[in-house]
Amino acid sequence: MGKKSSRKKGRTKWIRPTPDEVVSRGPLSIARYGRSVLLSNQSTPEEHREFLRRAADANRRIHEELAEKVGNLQDLIHKYDAVLLLHRAAYVLLPLFLKYRSENEFGPEESFSLPGVEYLQYLIARTEANTTGAEPTEEEWEAVWSLTLDVLRLTQQYLFTRRTEATPPSEIDDLRFHLDTARLAIRVQRYPFFLRDYWKDSLFPYEPWIKKLYGISVEDLMHGLQALEEYQKTGVLGRYADAMSATNALMERLREKGYAVDSDATEENMERTRQAVASPEFADAHTEAQEKARLTFTPAIFDITDLTSLPRSLLSTLSVRPGEAVLRDPTLTKHDDLSPLSDSLWHFKPFLQVGDRFYSFYHSGFEDRIAEIIEGDLLSKRAGDGTMMAKKHSDHIEKVSKELLSSVLRPDFVFEQVYYPNPDRPGDLTELDIMLGVDDLLFLVEVKSGGLSGAASRGAPKSLASDLSDLIIAGQRQSERAERYIKSQPETVFYDESGKNVVHRLRIADYRRVFRVVVTREFLGWVGAKIAVLSILDPGLSKSFPWHISIDDLRIVAELFIGKDLQFVHFLEQRLQASSETVMSQHDEIEHVALYQKLNQYHELPIRGMDHMSFDPSYMKHIDFYFAARYAGESPRVPEQNLPPKMSGFLEALSTSRLPGRFEVASILFSMGQEGRDEFEANLVALEGRRSASRQPSLHLPFSSNSIGLSVTHASENNFNEELVRCAARMRQGGSTRWLVVQLKNQSTYLIRKIRIITPSTFSEAELSRGRSHIEQQVIHATSSRKIGRNEHCPCGSGRKYKACHGR
Repeated sequence: MGKKSSRKKGRTKWIRPTPDEVVSRGPLSIARYGRSVLLSNQSTPEEHREFLRRAADANRRIHEELAEKVGNLQDLIHKYDAVLLLHRAAYVLLPLFLKYRSENEFGPEESFSLPGVEYLQYLIARTEANTTGAEPTEEEWEAVWSLTLDVLRLTQQYLFTRRTEATPPSEIDDLRFHLDTARLAIRVQRYPFFLRDYWKDSLFPYEPWIKKLYGISVEDLMHGLQALEEYQKTGVLGRYADAMSATNALMERLREKGYAVDSDATEENMERTRQAVASPEFADAHTEAQEKARLTFTPAIFDITDLTSLPRSLLSTLSVRPGEAVLRDPTLTKHDDLSPLSDSLWHFKPFLQVGDRFYSFYHSGFEDRIAEIIEGDLLSKRAGDGTMMAKKHSDHIEKVSKELLSSVLRPDFVFEQVYYPNPDRPGDLTELDIMLGVDDLLFLVEVKSGGLSGAASRGAPKSLASDLSDLIIAGQRQSERAERYIKSQPETVFYDESGKNVVHRLRIADYRRVFRVVVTREFLGWVGAKIAVLSILDPGLSKSFPWHISIDDLRIVAELFIGKDLQFVHFLEQRLQASSETVMSQHDEIEHVALYQKLNQYHELPIRGMDHMSFDPSYMKHIDFYFAARYAGESPRVPEQNLPPKMSGFLEALSTSRLPGRFEVASILFSMGQEGRDEFEANLVALEGRRSASRQPSLHLPFSSNSIGLSVTHASENNFNEELVRCAARMRQGGSTRWLVVQLKNQSTYLIRKIRIITPSTFSEAELSRGRSHIEQQVIHATSSRKIGRNEHCPCGSGRKYKACHGR
């Protein structure tokens, strides 16, 4: 079975030249090829210039209309009590949370619901407070919500028609557009399942300052937040159940006493029932039902004041207040604007404070912004300690990164904050944050704890480019520098901070591959998911890209690959190949994991001649569903690639063996397409059948185009060396340069005894002659039993066609 049959079978094929369906409108053409859709622009340069002119005109009109509607929305908001308005708004979200497990399931209109409610809460802080207690009627609420959606749609149209910095648009334009689109519609960056981890890693380094400022430990702070989280998750629905239970109990008691409780009862009977409810016999049950109804069907259901022991000062820090920062901007020209794209702190605070009461209306800032808001408050009130805070947080992020990578890879060694001679500045020492080794793989990790500036987070092009340079590009350059040092001599030395004590000696010859990793505290998955753009921001950058991942996404990836170290490394191999595809445009790291699980070698794009290509985000639904189930307290199966059972058992035995060479063997097997995997599965079944018949069978897989081969054998210890010689002869015959041999123990379950790697210098010519003699006998036996086709693989196992090997 050669490379074509084992590695390439099942891969996505290039599309047929004839599309299934074509729709054209003006210069735009949409062609569908199965599940793939190709959007093309056939306009001439003149037509394109005219299109840009019309887009600029439309953008001005949209901006004017947007400014007008934002002002109108503020006028409406000013008419109503803030709590009563948001109480009504929360019921837009509640049905969606009950209906769906993932935001990927939301329809186009539904996707505006979460940012719409949050935008209303933001405008409440920016608009004069209403003190009359007015509540919107159903018609008035519909007018408010309709106008809110209009503002969101107009903002989306504004982004689509906004002038780019360059023509054609640059990569910074692309990143800026994605950043602004995410600010508009994608509010949740983390799975709620990881809330506690996020809070802990963000706040634990600030423990001394949190105690001084709020009088509470980080553990107690998180406990208070978790109580609110649990109430949002189950408590709201629990109140509905309690209200219904109390009401039903009262009705049942009345029914037992002969009172009418059904809607078709006469007015006389209903009046008799009303009098009974007011009597001492039913007064307590009636009062209980009324109170539970009040807690359920009024804004009290979103009142969190008495549900937490968190200090009022902390709750106030996390809350907006009606009219606390009034801004009327009829032209939307203020730096801190009123549009849904505003990155004002009030836009992200999760709670609403009115008087001494606090309310929570499902604001996603609860998941994503609490730690950042607390950190900002600490820095503003303890500015003199800012440098110390930053150092503690940086050290903590490095520690967490090391723990997460180690949990998946189970390394042979791992060091944090090691120093080496700077190859760019002789005589100086420079630091590598994390160095990790496992088998024949070396990981060089740089951790960046900084974040985007205010200007960059608003999409300012120059600031965005500069901040990305300081975060990801700087990390890439530092990891490249460490790799250059390691490859500069046969053995390199790493020291502690003093530069005198040796921490580790490293021989580059011991490592088949070096992985460079950049971990950022800032959530930059929208950049790291298409990191090839960085070579455009900095043309001098190496085209050998690192794996960039945020600490939050690293936590998710570690959860998905825990216990699957071999598969994780193969994912990295495919992920870095996808990084080199500048055409491929994904904006979420977990999308890459999902594509790997569904398509395996997903970097092999299915359509030729594209400028940009994206896979639909629905590929990651199964991962969303998994974490939703975990968040609900269930124990679902961890998402993974679909592998045949025996092949899966073989790979598990490889991982368990901890033998050198296991990652390379696994990479060969994981790189197989589905047909190749099925064929390997069938060969394992046949191998077991021959082993059960007291034979010592072997399976040989030459991949001639990769100059590599793999053999799996049940050869005993006495015969294993001879099997190695025969594999070496096959390697020589097929022109390969590397052959891996896996020896299995003679039993039904897989247990790996040895892994041997053969190269051209492993055996002498005399030893190889014995192997060639055995192969010749195999060929004679095969050709005498049947006619071998010229295009069949040669029975010698070289991987070549018979006509190019023994059939010449």
